[in-house]
Amino acid sequence: MPWVTGAVALAIGCSHAWEDLEPTGGNGGGGSRSTGSHESSGEDKASSGASSSSGGGDFVTYPASVAACVNVNVLSTDACETATGKGQMSVDQNDMGGVAEISFVRFEIDGALAGKTIDTVTLELVVASTLNSAGDHSGEVWQVSPFTVGSLNMALPPKMGATRVSPDQGSVMPLQVIKWQLPASIVTLNSGFFVGIFPTSMNSVAYWNTAGATPPRLVITYH
Repeated sequence: MPWVTGAVALAIGCSHAWEDLEPTGGNGGGGSRSTGSHESSGEDKASSGASSSSGGGDFVTYPASVAACVNVNVLSTDACETATGKGQMSVDQNDMGGVAEISFVRFEIDGALAGKTIDTVTLELVVASTLNSAGDHSGEVWQVSPFTVGSLNMALPPKMGATRVSPDQGSVMPLQVIKWQLPASIVTLNSGFFVGIFPTSMNSVAYWNTAGATPPRLVITYH
């Protein structure tokens, strides 16, 4: 999608409810939103960034191209979505405190920010609407090795680095926008961006995936 200055670029597809939620990015509350076509979590798609410039609060948003959960004992994104709920992905520990379900999110970063300095990188997920989607912990974010939906059904992508890139955000409620601040240094232009949300609690939380009402997005501010 072409780079747009001072306006919002919208990908063709059905709109999502980000405008009904907490605004992100921009200056003085201004925001940009990008929309993508509905699809199951078992499909890859190209993502387009939507840019905005508002009095120095410049940012670009990218919709997730993949957002799916995997049960560590049953490597099937479809099975995990079925167990969690249509359009949802789960983050959960098992009864022994080990990892049970992990959610993985992928973004396609274009070259729109070439020559710019990235200031902040924020991963935004929305908790699903059902009451049992809430949890006492959000999960923590790790950078992981590249993956596709197909590879998630074969093996879990390993963590990259020795530490998480963003900590658990605490308890979450249905339809809450959860934001993790990520290091700017992990963004590479014209490349995929891969993270996993790993559980820190046995009280599972469910987020919308790419087929859900409000899919994940990545918001990058720059100057």
